[in-house]
Amino acid sequence: MEYGEYREQMVRRFWNYTGEAFGKPSEYIEKHPSDKRPPVFMKDAAWRNVLVRPGASQEEIAGVLSAILEKDRHRWFRSMTSSQALAATVFGNLKHYGITNLLEGLCCEQGIPIFAERDLSPLCFRMEYEVQYLGEPRPTSIDVLLDGTNPLVIECKLTEPEVGPCSRPRLAESDSAYEEQYCDGDYRVQRGRSERCPLTERGVLYWRLLPDLFNLDPARDYSPCPLRLGYQLIRNVLAAARHDGAQQGSARPCAILLYDERNPEFQAGGTAAKAFDEVSSFLKNKEMLRKCTWQMLIAHLRKKGIMPWLSEGLERKYGF
Repeated sequence: MEYGEYREQMVRRFWNYTGEAFGKPSEYIEKHPSDKRPPVFMKDAAWRNVLVRPGASQEEIAGVLSAILEKDRHRWFRSMTSSQALAATVFGNLKHYGITNLLEGLCCEQGIPIFAERDLSPLCFRMEYEVQYLGEPRPTSIDVLLDGTNPLVIECKLTEPEVGPCSRPRLAESDSAYEEQYCDGDYRVQRGRSERCPLTERGVLYWRLLPDLFNLDPARDYSPCPLRLGYQLIRNVLAAARHDGAQQGSARPCAILLYDERNPEFQAGGTAAKAFDEVSSFLKNKEMLRKCTWQMLIAHLRKKGIMPWLSEGLERKYGF
């Protein structure tokens, strides 16, 4: 299956779900001239993109939604393709109802228990956690952070075709940052800069921290740059390793890529899969980066006795 076909199938699923859940036409959904675009909730109905218990009180709804504050919602949070809304649905409900312990025993694709030797208390789960220790002008925001001695960072994807490449090679000439920060995708001194990476030039610490965890040498050229495709995954690994709990020596920080197994770009040969494999190949400790599918996670929760209404809702809306 090609990526375009996969996305079309997901968009059709979302429109079918919209009709079943809210009626058609719905007062909660923006009107589109074509159903080839995914359903997008009206601004005042954005919260409905997160599944909540049927008949839930306003207090319950607010409790689930508090996992991701309105100010931290992504630009496309109102779209049913939003991976952030999906993360809020799953982790927000587990956190609010105090059942994050159901995640115990979940294994990644590599067969390693993801949450072993980690505190699964709801208080340890943070969503849209802003990283302040990588020297970034715009701090990395972690989708899900499991705080504690062995920090765990989870990157959540759904219909995205990539894991998060570096944006500098994609800067357009019309962009205000183009002259200062544009990069052709190679790690080398270019455009009159003194550093090989325009981010290093701005004080970002990636390349100063990379040698501790990756077999990468900041003092040599690379073509293409090792951060070009797997930029977000590398940021996540660094964020996990540098988190407060990880400074205690015995920590086992880890970054997890959570994705939809139906998405062709995350399957062998796909853009996202290549990015994951490339980042993993550079790591000194391969266990610091793992991956798991939403299907694996939801199947595990069902075996552990996830709330029936949430299980049914995830099946109806996402096909999990």
